[in-house]
Amino acid sequence: MKYIFTILSFILLSNNLPYPCGDEILVWPSYRNMDICANSKFILNGISSSQSTIRSLNIDHPIYLISQNHKVRLEVEEIHEGMNDKTQALLKPSEDLRVGESYNLHIENIKERELKSLTRWDSKKRMFVPMSWTVSKEKDTIPPLWDHKPRFKENKIHHYYAGMEVWSIFEFGVVDHTPIIILTELHNNTTN
Repeated sequence: MKYIFTILSFILLSNNLPYPCGDEILVWPSYRNMDICANSKFILNGISSSQSTIRSLNIDHPIYLISQNHKVRLEVEEIHEGMNDKTQALLKPSEDLRVGESYNLHIENIKERELKSLTRWDSKKRMFVPMSWTVSKEKDTIPPLWDHKPRFKENKIHHYYAGMEVWSIFEFGVVDHTPIIILTELHNNTTN
């Protein structure tokens, strides 16, 4: 009976754990990188049934960055279909964000679980709060300077209770003062 209670407790509580599994949307830059430029781009990863939300951004699901005094629509630049029930969208603001303002991400007509995945834990307030970013820099217009092109380094695997995530790690030398987005395509050499 003790084991049944333990298993049942884990099943009931695991629904609230912040693992990237199920119907969730993962965002980059993450809440750990809260300072952005006036023209920063964003990546949204839809997992499982959230793929349909990503595919229909600005069709069935308008998406915005909203500050206290400014609302900016995010435009979809690209959508990429991945393996293992993942779909990714690259987004850019329709106009420059205002330096000094903090913006929250807002997607209309999404499921409760997806909405919950767009929050972060605030240890000072001791509660979940919407993901937000502060615009600390003007528009980034300087392209990166490459010391050497990206080279494959290793694969890393992270196991979650509902599956796993595989990361391909690359080494590269670049001089830039803002985050860089690099599109990669992985091919299986045996199946091409």
